[in-house]
Amino acid sequence: MKRQYSFNTIKDADFYDELVKQTEVFTERIEIISEDDNWAELDILKKDRELIRSFTHETIMNIIWYKNKIRKENVYRVFYNVLTILLILAVPFVIYYTTDHVHKNDWDMGEKITSIVTVILTFIFAIHKWLTAWIEKRNFISSFNNAKIELQNILFRIENDYRGVALDPSGKALTTAFRTALHSGISNARLVLQEETKSYFAKLSNPGFDLSGSLISSSSSAKKMFSQLKSERFKVEDWRTEFKDNEDKKAKKEEEQKSNVFDLRKEILASQYKYQEIQNRIIDLGAKEADLYDDLEQMTNKDPKLEKQLERIQNQLEKLESSSDQLTIEMKVKEAELDILMKKEVL
Repeated sequence: MKRQYSFNTIKDADFYDELVKQTEVFTERIEIISEDDNWAELDILKKDRELIRSFTHETIMNIIWYKNKIRKENVYRVFYNVLTILLILAVPFVIYYTTDHVHKNDWDMGEKITSIVTVILTFIFAIHKWLTAWIEKRNFISSFNNAKIELQNILFRIENDYRGVALDPSGKALTTAFRTALHSGISNARLVLQEETKSYFAKLSNPGFDLSGSLISSSSSAKKMFSQLKSERFKVEDWRTEFKDNEDKKAKKEEEQKSNVFDLRKEILASQYKYQEIQNRIIDLGAKEADLYDDLEQMTNKDPKLEKQLERIQNQLEKLESSSDQLTIEMKVKEAELDILMKKEVL
C-alpha cells in the first residue's frame, strides 16, 4: 500500500491495517494459520491470498462498517430524544423567568425581551424541525442490521464448513471447494451490499427541508408560545402604539435633517466645482493676457487688434473674479448653515 489514488483519504492506511488484522483473524479461525503466525508470513499462492483478502474485505470489513454505522445512528437518536426532553422542560421556565422580572414602566427592556426570546425560540423550533425531519429520514438502522446479519451468516457458514479443511494436502494452496465457497461468499456479500445501498439511497431521495416554511411556522409557534407562557405582569401592548408614534416622529425629523444636510452638501459641491472651473478659466485667460502683453511690448507700432483682444480678456477676467468672489461668499454661507445643521443633528 505504498501507492494510493489521489482521491483516497488519509484513513485508508488505517483501513488497510484493519483489513490485514481481520484477515489474520479469519485465517486463524479456519485454521490456516496458528495463533503465533501472521498473515505476512503465510506461504500460499498469491491468488489464494488475494481471494482470502477479498472475502475479508467484502464480509468482515463491511460487518465492522455496519456495526459502527448502527452505533452512530443510535447516538443520533439518543441525542435527539435528550434534546427534545430538555427543550420541553427548559422553554416554559425560561420564558416565564425572563418576563417576570421586568418592571412595569421598563418598556424598552420589555420590547427587547419580546424580540430576543421570540427570535431565539424561532431558531430553536426551526432547528428542532430540521432535526426531526433529519432523524425521520435517517431510518437506516433496520437496513444496516439486516445487511450485517446476512454478512455474518455468510461469514460464519464458511467458517463452520471449512474450519481445518481449507488447505490442500501440500499446505501451499486452498482447496477447490474452499475457493468456490469464497467466490460464492464474495458474490453473495456484494448482492447484500447492493440491496442495502439501493434501500439507503431510496430513503435519501425524500424531498428536501423547506427552510422558508419552517421559519414561518416556527416564528408563529414561537409568538404563540411566548404569549401563552409569559408572566401576567409582562404587558407591553399598551405602550407599543405610543412608542411607535414617537419613533415615527423622530425618524421623520431625522430624515428631514438628513435631507437638508444632503441638499446643502450637494449645493456646496456644485459651487466648489463651479468655483474650480472659474479658477481654471482665470488661469487660462491670465496666461493669454501675459502673452499679449509680451507681444505688444515687442512691437514698435501697437496693433489695435491685439490691444482690443487684450481689453476683452481683461474684462472677462474682471467678471470671472467677481463671480469667483460671489461664489466664495455663497459657499461660506452654505458651509455655516451646514455646520449649524450638523450641530443640531448631534444634539
